[in-house]
Amino acid sequence: MKLTKLLPFLLLISCFTNAQPFKLGEAKGMFLSFETGPRFPVGVFSETHNTGIGGNLTFSYTDTGVLPLFIYFRTGFQHNPAEQSFLSKSGLSSISTNIITINPGVRYYFPPVLDMGIILMPVIEGGFTYKYSATQFCYGAGSSITENESGYGFHAGAGFSAFLMEVLVNYQYIKNFQTVSVDIGVRIPLYAKI
Repeated sequence: MKLTKLLPFLLLISCFTNAQPFKLGEAKGMFLSFETGPRFPVGVFSETHNTGIGGNLTFSYTDTGVLPLFIYFRTGFQHNPAEQSFLSKSGLSSISTNIITINPGVRYYFPPVLDMGIILMPVIEGGFTYKYSATQFCYGAGSSITENESGYGFHAGAGFSAFLMEVLVNYQYIKNFQTVSVDIGVRIPLYAKI
C-alpha cells in the first residue's frame, strides 16, 4: 500500500480515536460581545437629561459542566444631552453627561422558545455597577463647569438571544443616574467547545 493512500486513512482513524465524547447541553468558552442602543434616563436623571446613546464591550466565560451561568465583565459608555425644558428654566445654554461604567455580573440562558432553523432563547442577567461620570454645564459666552462623580449600584436585564445576536433591555440603578437601555448585540466566540 502506498504512503499517499495510507496517510489519509491514518489521519481519519486518529481523529476518531482521540475524539472526546459529545454531551448535549454542555458548553465551555470565552466570548466577546459588542452592544449598542439608546439610553433612556429614569427618575431624577430624566428631569435634566434627554435620551442618549451608548455602547458596551463585554467579555464572558462559561463552563456549563461546572455552573450553568455565564460570568461576564462589561465596560460601557453613554452620552446623554440636556432635556430642553430644563435648559429653558435653568438659564444654562447646554448640559451633557458622559458616563463610563464597569459591570461584572452573571447571565442565565433559558431553554429555547424557538428552535426551527434559528434558536431563540430567553436570557436574564444581573450584577454590580461602578460608574464614573462627567457632566458639563455651559453658561454661554464660552464659560462652563465640569462636575465629575463616581458611584456604585446594580443592573438587571432580560431579553432574547440567538446566541450570536441578541436584544436586551437593561435597567441600571446608580443614585441620580438611573437609565434603561435597549441594546442590540453581536457575540464573537474567542474560544468555544461544545
